[in-house]
Amino acid sequence: MTFPPSDSGLFPLLKRVSRSFYLSIRFLPSRIRPAIAIGYLLARASDTIADTNKFEPRYRLETLDAVLTALYGPTIDLAQRVSLCVDAQPQGAEKELLKQLMSLVAYARSLVPSHQVLVQDVLGKIVQGQRLDIERFEMAESRHALRNADELEEYTYLVAGSVGEFWTRLCALEWSSYSRVAKSELERLGMEFGKGLQLVNILRDFPTDIANGRSYLPVDDAHRLKENVRCEDRPARSLLAHDSLIHRRIGSIRGQADRVEVWTYRPGKIALRLTSRKSHVNTARR
Repeated sequence: MTFPPSDSGLFPLLKRVSRSFYLSIRFLPSRIRPAIAIGYLLARASDTIADTNKFEPRYRLETLDAVLTALYGPTIDLAQRVSLCVDAQPQGAEKELLKQLMSLVAYARSLVPSHQVLVQDVLGKIVQGQRLDIERFEMAESRHALRNADELEEYTYLVAGSVGEFWTRLCALEWSSYSRVAKSELERLGMEFGKGLQLVNILRDFPTDIANGRSYLPVDDAHRLKENVRCEDRPARSLLAHDSLIHRRIGSIRGQADRVEVWTYRPGKIALRLTSRKSHVNTARR
């Protein structure tokens, strides 16, 4: 069996970009840790590019496409585009992350082929979610909210549900007896797990997003976002429904993957605690 390259060089950057993720990922088996670490760092880098508002939306979309293309082989202008994005960042972890982007892309291309395919697939979906974010909120005229539940479903799947699929497929690839349930069912649980965690983010950021005139939740009137606060309850109810999914997800993992269980269980429990507090607050307001 061919093992993935060493990921020790990624740890200092992971620690700067996300301390909580850095603390969790150290528990993962070495057979899957490189692919998950590089997938996370590339997703954070693409998110930073998408949020670099100094550049016009079209330029950012083209740069995101260039990052995806680079995962399959050398590109012509990605290094120049990344350099401009670096210059546009304030001092901090994101600036350092973009400085290392070309090396991260090269690292991703050094993964074993089966892991490369999974990283390419999940990053393609994440970038598609970031593209839709730019197109819907920055390029479309008078568009300040998602229109319906289907768009919310699409967004949460692309930016987070796809991640649940990714690490489920990666683990199933490395351990034939990884789960007590069918692979297709476990993938569905992983997808719902990821979507639920993204709904936590939407709930957490809802007041700030509303203040900025945008909503990732479908609203009745996009021109009256700040008045439409009743939709704040929606993600809380949806997240509570993910409680059983989280416990089923963890319960389906066999003992030989205990370190994977630690990594998946922690964010789920944080999400449930946040949702529970939010639900109590909303109940008290009525």
